[in-house]
Amino acid sequence: MKIKTSYAVIALSIALIIVGLVLPKRSVQTAPQQSGNDSSSAVSLSELPESGYDGGYFRNEHYYIYADEEKWEFSVQPSADCTFTCRSEDKAYSTAKLNVVSIKGEEYLTMGYDEYVETVEKNYTDSGFEVVSSGESEFNGREVYEIVTRYSADDEFYTLRQVLIPGAGALTAVSYNISDRAKDELEPELEKILDSFTLIE
Repeated sequence: MKIKTSYAVIALSIALIIVGLVLPKRSVQTAPQQSGNDSSSAVSLSELPESGYDGGYFRNEHYYIYADEEKWEFSVQPSADCTFTCRSEDKAYSTAKLNVVSIKGEEYLTMGYDEYVETVEKNYTDSGFEVVSSGESEFNGREVYEIVTRYSADDEFYTLRQVLIPGAGALTAVSYNISDRAKDELEPELEKILDSFTLIE
């Protein structure tokens, strides 16, 4: 089903604008060192930025996440904590991106996790997205809710994968968006970024 580009942007920002609102329990001591050579060595949390972005890592009080800065451009969007966008002049590739959005404290608790994920999924359907799959799954040893949708915009077809992660009085949504033309090459890269997401508890 074809939808307007504006709705694609809304979905990529985790459908939270539609909801009217602007993700986990693992003890973390070290962060995986991920670089262009996929080094398996670890880096201490003390070596990461206290907050914000540095050297491919983004960190706030709840989590950190990593993307190869030679391949992925970091930015902060009004509706997201952080965004990583593929560095490319080809539109099929430059539209590939991953967003992280957090809802904390009363904003989250007033709705609750179960009601929230139901609302997000309904908003995708109401906005013209095809929900390919949805339901509970496991992510980095945690029970999460995952939604995969399909849509088309500007003559491109896209897949949007979103993982909703509850924990420590907050809900974090990690989502990536990728075109069919770039999927085979870039989806493994986006999965690496997603897998680097780590809660700090």
